Amino acid sequence: MDEATEDPAALPEAMATRLPRLLGVLDAHHPSAGLRDALERCLMLDHTCRDAAFELALGDLRQALEQDQYAPMAEQLRKTQDRLAELITLDPDRLDAQLYHAAIEAVLGLSAPDAPTRVHTAASTLRDTLHRYRDYRYRTRTAAWARPRQNDVIAWSELTVVLDGAAAHLAHDDPWYDGGHGILTALLRAYTAHNTVAVLTDTPAAAAAETLVAPVVEDAFLQHEHRQRFLEHALAHDEELRDDPAAQQLHAALLHRTQSSKTSPDQQAGDQGKARRWQRLAHQLKDDFAAFVDQTPEHVLDRLELCLRTHDDVLAAIADPKYGRLMERLLRQLENSSDWIAGIADEFTALLEATIRYAYLCYDIGRQMGGSYTEHLRKRDKGGKKQKVDEALFHRKHSEGMWVDR
Repeated sequence: MDEATEDPAALPEAMATRLPRLLGVLDAHHPSAGLRDALERCLMLDHTCRDAAFELALGDLRQALEQDQYAPMAEQLRKTQDRLAELITLDPDRLDAQLYHAAIEAVLGLSAPDAPTRVHTAASTLRDTLHRYRDYRYRTRTAAWARPRQNDVIAWSELTVVLDGAAAHLAHDDPWYDGGHGILTALLRAYTAHNTVAVLTDTPAAAAAETLVAPVVEDAFLQHEHRQRFLEHALAHDEELRDDPAAQQLHAALLHRTQSSKTSPDQQAGDQGKARRWQRLAHQLKDDFAAFVDQTPEHVLDRLELCLRTHDDVLAAIADPKYGRLMERLLRQLENSSDWIAGIADEFTALLEATIRYAYLCYDIGRQMGGSYTEHLRKRDKGGKKQKVDEALFHRKHSEGMWVDR
Protein backbone atom coordinates (compact mmCIF):
# COMPACT_ATOMS: atom_id res chain seq x y z
CA MET A 1 0.00 0.00 0.00
CA ASP A 2 2.89 2.34 0.72
CA GLU A 3 4.39 1.67 -2.71
CA ALA A 4 1.02 2.07 -4.41
CA THR A 5 0.68 5.61 -3.08
CA GLU A 6 4.18 6.82 -4.01
CA ASP A 7 2.50 8.69 -6.86
CA PRO A 8 -1.29 8.69 -6.27
CA ALA A 9 -1.82 10.93 -9.31
CA ALA A 10 -0.57 8.11 -11.57
CA LEU A 11 -3.28 5.70 -10.31
CA PRO A 12 -6.72 5.34 -11.92
CA GLU A 13 -9.09 7.64 -10.08
CA ALA A 14 -11.55 4.84 -9.25
CA MET A 15 -8.74 2.99 -7.47
CA ALA A 16 -7.18 6.02 -5.80
CA THR A 17 -10.47 7.13 -4.21
CA ARG A 18 -10.64 3.82 -2.29
CA LEU A 19 -7.08 3.94 -0.96
CA PRO A 20 -7.39 6.42 1.96
CA ARG A 21 -10.03 4.42 3.83
CA LEU A 22 -8.10 1.20 3.32
CA LEU A 23 -4.95 2.90 4.54
CA GLY A 24 -6.82 4.21 7.58
CA VAL A 25 -8.07 0.77 8.55
CA LEU A 26 -4.61 -0.73 8.12
CA ASP A 27 -3.03 2.09 10.13
CA ALA A 28 -5.48 1.43 12.98
CA HIS A 29 -4.39 -2.22 13.15
CA HIS A 30 -0.70 -1.66 12.31
CA PRO A 31 0.18 1.80 13.70
CA SER A 32 3.94 1.27 13.38
CA ALA A 33 3.86 0.41 9.67
CA GLY A 34 4.38 4.02 8.58
CA LEU A 35 1.17 4.31 6.58
CA ARG A 36 0.53 7.87 7.75
CA ASP A 37 3.08 9.01 5.18
CA ALA A 38 1.00 7.33 2.48
CA LEU A 39 -2.11 9.13 3.76
CA GLU A 40 -0.24 12.44 3.71
CA ARG A 41 0.53 11.89 0.01
CA CYS A 42 -3.18 11.35 -0.66
CA LEU A 43 -3.87 14.87 0.59
CA MET A 44 -2.53 16.28 -2.65
CA LEU A 45 -5.42 15.12 -4.88
CA ASP A 46 -8.98 16.43 -4.93
CA HIS A 47 -10.53 12.96 -5.15
CA THR A 48 -8.53 11.54 -2.19
CA CYS A 49 -7.85 14.51 0.12
CA ARG A 50 -11.12 14.39 2.10
CA ASP A 51 -10.96 10.72 3.08
CA ALA A 52 -7.22 11.04 3.73
CA ALA A 53 -7.76 14.01 6.05
CA PHE A 54 -10.45 12.10 7.96
CA GLU A 55 -8.28 9.00 8.36
CA LEU A 56 -5.38 11.15 9.58
CA ALA A 57 -7.74 12.76 12.11
CA LEU A 58 -8.77 9.33 13.40
CA GLY A 59 -5.08 8.46 13.69
CA ASP A 60 -4.53 11.64 15.73
CA LEU A 61 -7.47 10.64 17.93
CA ARG A 62 -5.96 7.22 18.61
CA GLN A 63 -2.65 8.87 19.53
CA ALA A 64 -4.48 11.21 21.90
CA LEU A 65 -6.18 8.34 23.70
CA GLU A 66 -2.83 6.66 24.31
CA GLN A 67 -1.71 9.53 26.59
CA ASP A 68 -1.97 8.96 30.34
CA GLN A 69 -2.10 12.58 31.57
CA TYR A 70 -4.64 15.35 31.10
CA ALA A 71 -2.46 18.04 29.49
CA PRO A 72 -0.90 15.96 26.65
CA MET A 73 -4.19 14.19 25.95
CA ALA A 74 -6.10 17.47 25.76
CA GLU A 75 -3.40 19.01 23.57
CA GLN A 76 -3.52 16.11 21.11
CA LEU A 77 -7.33 16.19 21.08
CA ARG A 78 -7.21 19.89 20.19
CA LYS A 79 -4.94 19.06 17.24
CA THR A 80 -7.40 16.36 16.18
CA GLN A 81 -10.27 18.82 16.43
CA ASP A 82 -8.35 21.38 14.35
CA ARG A 83 -7.80 18.81 11.60
CA LEU A 84 -11.49 17.89 11.66
CA ALA A 85 -12.44 21.59 11.52
CA GLU A 86 -10.27 22.01 8.41
CA LEU A 87 -12.00 19.04 6.79
CA ILE A 88 -15.46 20.40 7.69
CA THR A 89 -14.50 23.74 6.14
CA LEU A 90 -13.43 21.90 3.00
CA ASP A 91 -16.47 19.60 2.97
CA PRO A 92 -19.41 20.99 5.02
CA ASP A 93 -21.48 17.84 4.40
CA ARG A 94 -18.92 15.50 6.00
CA LEU A 95 -21.16 14.07 8.77
CA ASP A 96 -18.66 11.67 10.34
CA ALA A 97 -16.15 14.51 10.81
CA GLN A 98 -18.89 16.66 12.38
CA LEU A 99 -19.77 13.86 14.83
CA TYR A 100 -16.22 13.40 16.06
CA HIS A 101 -15.65 17.16 16.20
CA ALA A 102 -18.73 17.64 18.41
CA ALA A 103 -17.80 14.72 20.68
CA ILE A 104 -14.28 16.07 21.23
CA GLU A 105 -15.75 19.53 21.83
CA ALA A 106 -17.94 18.08 24.59
CA VAL A 107 -15.03 16.29 26.27
CA LEU A 108 -12.72 19.32 26.15
CA GLY A 109 -15.51 21.75 27.01
CA LEU A 110 -16.33 19.88 30.21
CA SER A 111 -13.45 21.63 32.00
CA ALA A 112 -14.10 25.09 30.51
CA PRO A 113 -15.49 28.02 32.53
CA ASP A 114 -18.61 27.92 30.32
CA ALA A 115 -18.95 24.13 30.52
CA PRO A 116 -22.80 23.97 30.87
CA THR A 117 -23.34 26.04 27.71
CA ARG A 118 -20.44 24.65 25.70
CA VAL A 119 -21.13 20.96 26.34
CA HIS A 120 -24.86 21.38 25.81
CA THR A 121 -24.24 23.10 22.46
CA ALA A 122 -21.86 20.31 21.40
CA ALA A 123 -24.39 17.66 22.47
CA SER A 124 -27.19 19.36 20.52
CA THR A 125 -24.98 19.58 17.42
CA LEU A 126 -24.02 15.92 17.76
CA ARG A 127 -27.63 14.82 18.25
CA ASP A 128 -28.82 16.62 15.12
CA THR A 129 -25.88 15.36 13.08
CA LEU A 130 -26.36 11.79 14.34
CA HIS A 131 -29.98 11.77 13.09
CA ARG A 132 -28.80 12.72 9.60
CA TYR A 133 -25.88 10.28 9.79
CA ARG A 134 -28.14 7.36 10.75
CA ASP A 135 -30.59 8.26 8.02
CA TYR A 136 -27.73 8.13 5.54
CA ARG A 137 -26.35 4.83 6.90
CA TYR A 138 -29.75 3.12 6.81
CA ARG A 139 -29.94 3.76 3.07
CA THR A 140 -26.49 2.25 2.37
CA ARG A 141 -24.84 -1.08 3.00
CA THR A 142 -22.28 -1.10 5.83
CA ALA A 143 -19.13 -3.05 5.01
CA ALA A 144 -17.80 -5.44 7.65
CA TRP A 145 -14.68 -3.33 8.23
CA ALA A 146 -16.83 -0.26 8.92
CA ARG A 147 -18.98 -1.78 11.69
CA PRO A 148 -16.49 -1.11 14.49
CA ARG A 149 -16.46 2.50 13.36
CA GLN A 150 -20.25 2.65 13.63
CA ASN A 151 -19.97 1.34 17.19
CA ASP A 152 -17.30 3.93 17.91
CA VAL A 153 -19.54 6.76 16.71
CA ILE A 154 -22.41 5.48 18.85
CA ALA A 155 -20.11 5.19 21.89
CA TRP A 156 -18.85 8.76 21.56
CA SER A 157 -22.46 9.90 21.17
CA GLU A 158 -23.46 8.08 24.36
CA LEU A 159 -20.53 9.60 26.19
CA THR A 160 -21.55 13.09 25.03
CA VAL A 161 -25.08 12.57 26.38
CA VAL A 162 -23.60 11.55 29.75
CA LEU A 163 -21.34 14.60 29.80
CA ASP A 164 -24.22 16.90 28.90
CA GLY A 165 -26.14 15.68 31.95
CA ALA A 166 -23.14 16.27 34.23
CA ALA A 167 -22.07 19.61 32.75
CA ALA A 168 -25.36 21.22 33.78
CA HIS A 169 -24.13 21.12 37.41
CA LEU A 170 -20.44 21.99 36.92
CA ALA A 171 -20.75 25.78 36.89
CA HIS A 172 -18.62 27.42 39.56
CA ASP A 173 -21.63 29.27 41.03
CA ASP A 174 -24.21 26.46 40.76
CA PRO A 175 -25.75 26.22 44.29
CA TRP A 176 -27.04 22.62 43.91
CA TYR A 177 -30.20 23.53 45.86
CA ASP A 178 -32.70 21.39 43.99
CA GLY A 179 -32.73 17.81 42.76
CA GLY A 180 -29.87 16.56 44.92
CA HIS A 181 -30.21 12.89 44.00
CA GLY A 182 -30.44 13.69 40.30
CA ILE A 183 -27.34 15.90 40.48
CA LEU A 184 -25.26 13.19 42.16
CA THR A 185 -26.51 10.52 39.74
CA ALA A 186 -25.58 12.63 36.70
CA LEU A 187 -22.12 13.42 38.07
CA LEU A 188 -21.43 9.82 39.09
CA ARG A 189 -22.40 8.57 35.64
CA ALA A 190 -19.83 10.91 34.13
CA TYR A 191 -17.27 10.06 36.81
CA THR A 192 -17.39 6.38 35.84
CA ALA A 193 -18.19 6.87 32.15
CA HIS A 194 -15.62 4.21 31.24
CA ASN A 195 -18.09 1.73 32.76
CA THR A 196 -21.41 3.29 31.81
CA VAL A 197 -20.55 3.71 28.12
CA ALA A 198 -20.15 0.03 27.39
CA VAL A 199 -18.71 0.24 23.89
CA LEU A 200 -15.76 2.28 25.10
CA THR A 201 -14.57 -0.27 27.68
CA ASP A 202 -12.70 -2.40 25.12
CA THR A 203 -10.89 0.54 23.51
CA PRO A 204 -8.34 3.13 24.65
CA ALA A 205 -11.24 5.60 24.92
CA ALA A 206 -11.84 4.24 28.43
CA ALA A 207 -8.62 6.01 29.40
CA ALA A 208 -10.06 9.25 28.01
CA ALA A 209 -12.98 9.07 30.43
CA GLU A 210 -10.66 8.38 33.35
CA THR A 211 -8.11 11.04 32.35
CA LEU A 212 -10.30 13.83 30.96
CA VAL A 213 -13.64 13.42 32.73
CA ALA A 214 -13.09 11.97 36.21
CA PRO A 215 -10.65 14.67 37.43
CA VAL A 216 -13.00 17.43 36.24
CA VAL A 217 -15.87 15.96 38.27
CA GLU A 218 -13.57 15.83 41.30
CA ASP A 219 -12.63 19.48 40.70
CA ALA A 220 -16.31 20.43 40.78
CA PHE A 221 -16.64 18.98 44.31
CA LEU A 222 -13.38 20.50 45.53
CA GLN A 223 -14.37 24.01 44.45
CA HIS A 224 -16.87 24.26 47.34
CA GLU A 225 -16.80 22.48 50.67
CA HIS A 226 -20.60 22.16 50.83
CA ARG A 227 -20.50 19.92 47.72
CA GLN A 228 -18.27 17.44 49.53
CA ARG A 229 -20.64 17.46 52.52
CA PHE A 230 -23.45 16.89 50.02
CA LEU A 231 -21.77 13.66 48.88
CA GLU A 232 -20.97 12.58 52.44
CA HIS A 233 -24.60 13.07 53.46
CA ALA A 234 -25.77 10.94 50.53
CA LEU A 235 -23.33 8.16 51.42
CA ALA A 236 -24.61 8.19 55.01
CA HIS A 237 -28.37 8.46 54.45
CA ASP A 238 -29.29 7.57 50.85
CA GLU A 239 -29.86 3.83 50.60
CA GLU A 240 -29.47 3.83 46.83
CA LEU A 241 -26.12 5.65 46.89
CA ARG A 242 -24.71 4.24 50.12
CA ASP A 243 -23.43 1.07 48.46
CA ASP A 244 -22.74 2.65 45.06
CA PRO A 245 -19.10 1.84 44.09
CA ALA A 246 -18.89 5.04 42.03
CA ALA A 247 -19.92 7.23 44.99
CA GLN A 248 -17.44 5.47 47.26
CA GLN A 249 -14.66 5.80 44.68
CA LEU A 250 -15.36 9.52 44.26
CA HIS A 251 -15.41 10.10 48.03
CA ALA A 252 -12.09 8.31 48.47
CA ALA A 253 -10.51 10.34 45.64
CA LEU A 254 -11.72 13.61 47.16
CA LEU A 255 -10.26 12.69 50.57
CA HIS A 256 -6.96 11.79 48.94
CA ARG A 257 -6.72 15.05 46.99
CA THR A 258 -7.75 17.13 50.03
CA GLN A 259 -5.11 15.51 52.23
CA SER A 260 -2.47 15.90 49.50
CA SER A 261 -3.20 19.64 49.20
CA LYS A 262 -2.79 20.09 52.95
CA THR A 263 0.58 18.34 53.08
CA SER A 264 1.99 20.08 49.97
CA PRO A 265 2.68 23.83 50.42
CA ASP A 266 3.10 24.29 46.64
CA GLN A 267 -0.21 22.65 45.76
CA GLN A 268 -1.96 26.02 45.27
CA ALA A 269 0.42 27.18 42.54
CA GLY A 270 0.64 23.85 40.79
CA ASP A 271 -3.01 22.83 41.08
CA GLN A 272 -3.83 20.68 38.06
CA GLY A 273 -7.49 21.53 38.55
CA LYS A 274 -6.68 25.07 37.46
CA ALA A 275 -4.80 23.82 34.41
CA ARG A 276 -7.92 21.87 33.46
CA ARG A 277 -10.34 24.71 34.15
CA TRP A 278 -8.26 27.26 32.20
CA GLN A 279 -6.70 24.92 29.66
CA ARG A 280 -6.37 27.61 26.97
CA LEU A 281 -4.42 29.81 29.38
CA ALA A 282 -2.25 26.88 30.42
CA HIS A 283 -1.55 26.13 26.75
CA GLN A 284 -0.63 29.74 25.96
CA LEU A 285 1.42 30.54 29.10
CA LYS A 286 3.05 27.14 29.71
CA ASP A 287 5.73 27.56 32.45
CA ASP A 288 4.35 30.94 33.57
CA PHE A 289 0.82 29.61 34.06
CA ALA A 290 1.02 28.67 37.77
CA ALA A 291 2.35 32.06 38.89
CA PHE A 292 -0.07 33.96 36.66
CA VAL A 293 -3.10 32.05 37.95
CA ASP A 294 -2.02 32.53 41.56
CA GLN A 295 -1.95 36.33 41.12
CA THR A 296 -5.10 36.81 39.00
CA PRO A 297 -8.76 36.82 40.22
CA GLU A 298 -10.85 33.90 38.99
CA HIS A 299 -13.45 36.02 37.19
CA VAL A 300 -10.65 37.67 35.17
CA LEU A 301 -9.18 34.27 34.30
CA ASP A 302 -12.58 33.08 33.13
CA ARG A 303 -12.92 36.07 30.80
CA LEU A 304 -9.38 35.61 29.44
CA GLU A 305 -10.04 31.92 28.86
CA LEU A 306 -13.19 32.66 26.88
CA CYS A 307 -11.44 35.37 24.85
CA LEU A 308 -8.62 32.98 23.95
CA ARG A 309 -11.13 30.31 23.02
CA THR A 310 -12.96 32.72 20.73
CA HIS A 311 -9.66 33.87 19.18
CA ASP A 312 -8.61 30.29 18.46
CA ASP A 313 -12.05 29.52 17.02
CA VAL A 314 -11.71 32.45 14.59
CA LEU A 315 -8.21 31.37 13.54
CA ALA A 316 -9.38 27.81 12.94
CA ALA A 317 -12.27 29.06 10.82
CA ILE A 318 -10.14 31.17 8.48
CA ALA A 319 -7.04 28.95 8.21
CA ASP A 320 -6.25 27.29 4.90
CA PRO A 321 -5.87 23.52 5.61
CA LYS A 322 -2.71 23.13 3.53
CA TYR A 323 -1.17 26.26 5.00
CA GLY A 324 -2.04 25.19 8.54
CA ARG A 325 -0.47 21.74 8.12
CA LEU A 326 2.70 23.23 6.62
CA MET A 327 3.10 25.75 9.47
CA GLU A 328 2.51 23.03 12.07
CA ARG A 329 5.13 20.75 10.50
CA LEU A 330 7.75 23.50 10.16
CA LEU A 331 7.25 24.73 13.72
CA ARG A 332 7.48 21.18 15.04
CA GLN A 333 10.82 20.75 13.25
CA LEU A 334 12.12 24.13 14.43
CA GLU A 335 11.21 23.48 18.07
CA ASN A 336 13.56 20.49 18.06
CA SER A 337 16.48 22.70 17.03
CA SER A 338 19.03 23.95 19.58
CA ASP A 339 18.71 27.40 17.99
CA TRP A 340 15.01 27.63 18.90
CA ILE A 341 15.31 30.11 21.80
CA ALA A 342 12.21 31.09 23.74
CA GLY A 343 13.09 34.79 23.70
CA ILE A 344 13.04 35.06 19.91
CA ALA A 345 10.73 32.18 18.97
CA ASP A 346 7.58 34.31 18.77
CA GLU A 347 9.22 36.92 16.56
CA PHE A 348 10.72 34.27 14.30
CA THR A 349 7.33 32.53 14.08
CA ALA A 350 5.84 35.78 12.79
CA LEU A 351 8.66 36.06 10.24
CA LEU A 352 8.14 32.45 9.17
CA GLU A 353 4.41 33.00 8.77
CA ALA A 354 4.94 36.14 6.68
CA THR A 355 7.48 34.34 4.47
CA ILE A 356 5.20 31.38 3.83
CA ARG A 357 2.24 33.62 3.06
CA TYR A 358 4.39 35.54 0.59
CA ALA A 359 5.62 32.30 -1.01
CA TYR A 360 2.01 31.11 -1.38
CA LEU A 361 1.05 34.41 -3.00
CA CYS A 362 3.98 34.33 -5.44
CA TYR A 363 3.40 30.67 -6.20
CA ASP A 364 -0.25 31.24 -7.05
CA ILE A 365 0.63 34.23 -9.22
CA GLY A 366 3.32 32.30 -11.07
CA ARG A 367 1.12 29.25 -11.54
CA GLN A 368 -2.22 30.82 -12.41
CA MET A 369 -1.90 34.48 -13.37
CA GLY A 370 1.30 34.83 -15.34
CA GLY A 371 0.20 33.01 -18.47
CA SER A 372 2.94 31.86 -20.83
CA TYR A 373 5.46 34.21 -19.15
CA THR A 374 5.52 32.15 -15.94
CA GLU A 375 4.48 28.76 -17.26
CA HIS A 376 8.08 27.53 -16.96
CA LEU A 377 7.76 27.75 -13.18
CA ARG A 378 5.45 24.73 -13.25
CA LYS A 379 7.03 22.31 -15.68
CA ARG A 380 5.48 18.90 -16.12
CA ASP A 381 7.09 15.51 -16.46
CA LYS A 382 7.29 13.69 -19.80
CA GLY A 383 3.87 12.16 -19.28
CA GLY A 384 2.38 15.61 -18.79
CA LYS A 385 0.93 14.72 -15.37
CA LYS A 386 3.18 15.50 -12.45
CA GLN A 387 4.10 19.15 -12.04
CA LYS A 388 7.65 20.06 -11.08
CA VAL A 389 9.02 23.35 -9.82
CA ASP A 390 12.28 24.70 -11.20
CA GLU A 391 13.63 25.87 -7.85
CA ALA A 392 16.21 28.33 -9.19
CA LEU A 393 13.65 30.09 -11.35
CA PHE A 394 11.12 29.95 -8.55
CA HIS A 395 13.42 31.77 -6.10
CA ARG A 396 14.56 34.24 -8.77
CA LYS A 397 10.97 35.21 -9.49
CA HIS A 398 10.35 35.57 -5.74
CA SER A 399 13.33 37.95 -5.49
CA GLU A 400 12.09 39.98 -8.46
CA GLY A 401 8.67 40.16 -6.85
CA MET A 402 10.11 41.36 -3.56
CA TRP A 403 12.05 44.17 -5.31
CA VAL A 404 8.90 45.23 -7.16
CA ASP A 405 6.96 45.31 -3.87
CA ARG A 406 9.64 47.44 -2.26
